[in-house]
Amino acid sequence: MINFNQIDVLISGSGVLAQSASIDSSNSLTPIYSIGKYNPCNHSPNGAIKNNFSISYIPETSNEINYNIVSYLRTLANDVIHSGIQVVIGGVTGYNCYLNSYSLRVAPNEILNVSVNYSSFQEISGNLNQKQNTTYNAKDFIPYGFSTFILNSGDASNLPVFDFSYDFSANWEPIYKVGQKTPTQVNLMSASESLSFTRDTLTKIQFSGQKLNEGYFTINGNDTTIDIYNWQVYCSGTGSFTPLIFDISGAKINNIQLSAQINDIVRVKTTAQKFY
Repeated sequence: MINFNQIDVLISGSGVLAQSASIDSSNSLTPIYSIGKYNPCNHSPNGAIKNNFSISYIPETSNEINYNIVSYLRTLANDVIHSGIQVVIGGVTGYNCYLNSYSLRVAPNEILNVSVNYSSFQEISGNLNQKQNTTYNAKDFIPYGFSTFILNSGDASNLPVFDFSYDFSANWEPIYKVGQKTPTQVNLMSASESLSFTRDTLTKIQFSGQKLNEGYFTINGNDTTIDIYNWQVYCSGTGSFTPLIFDISGAKINNIQLSAQINDIVRVKTTAQKFY
């Protein structure tokens, strides 16, 4: 029996501080019926074998491996062929894994959490085993809710953020040849990203198709980043100042929601999207 604290979770060879991890292997089947028969006589494949790897973890600001992959995928508009990466959970390995989704959530007074999902159309290999000598991220780089800023840390008091979320999703299409069990190649058909944040000020949408960085942020001109620093820096002033930076350039506002309730301040949630 292997306990949860005895396994490694690796993405492209880098260990992550996983809060949960799972592998879901599916084999799509369809029943075959014969004329005059009530029960199926057999089953046949009805799609590819697919392995889904889902991981929830605490990210590292100076080297967020999955956001680095997201940044790479956003450059594939004219080069849709991608070979995928390797994902390992407790010694079970998935090869040529493709990122389906990436979600990050920032809440007040909480450690950040990231959830990712990968799909592989190859057979998984390996057996459950205990962790090896894997290097994990240090506590100095764990991001916290009170070190998240729109624009930069110097403008935190002028543009306070109560929460922030970011989502990236990709649509992959495997291509098979007759007689092959695994795909010849897997193409990136489309991708999108969505981000939202809540503030206590209202900035109205000026026109349809307005970009988030066009007139929406009025401090320091057209800054196009949202920066997440690690908690060690914020508390003690020591350690690395390398933030996790989300580039919002090109994202267009699609929703602004104002809400008020008893015993609370008025909040305004802004959502923006970008498609690839």
